[in-house]
Amino acid sequence: MALWQEFLAGFFDGHDHDVDALNHAVTFPAATLEFGQARNPQPLNGALITLMWLSPGRVRPIWEMIGPPDSRHVGKMGLAEVTWMFWIRAKVVDVGAGNSVWLATLVASRLYGVLANLTACAPLALKGIDRLNPDSPVTVVDSDYAIRLVACRSRLRYPLSVQDL
Repeated sequence: MALWQEFLAGFFDGHDHDVDALNHAVTFPAATLEFGQARNPQPLNGALITLMWLSPGRVRPIWEMIGPPDSRHVGKMGLAEVTWMFWIRAKVVDVGAGNSVWLATLVASRLYGVLANLTACAPLALKGIDRLNPDSPVTVVDSDYAIRLVACRSRLRYPLSVQDL
């Protein structure tokens, strides 16, 4: 989850980021990041992204060369299809700071846009999370927060073992 922490924190910091080949700056709202079954910060005043993942039913092992082409190391890699669940909660308490529904919708749409952008997701692919396929944000009804859910399927690649040839 540390990889996702680094990736999401790089965008949801309240600043402008270039996310396309044309270098159009897009403003991303600031959001608190939580992972797994973490408790929501109370009181929430702003946006919260909670990331959970559904573990794969099966891991497919493959062998591949690791390192530069002249390397003498072979590794057994695990490939798994996983689903990441991004829960976006928003509650705006400060007067004049917008409204909760607008903020949740903005965060969800920015998150969807980043996950669907191959260039923006290149750092994830280099570290083993690739083939991201996000679903459009879904509204979840709740009496306390404005909630959106963005589900994203991907392939997870990770080393199982490394051997010298």
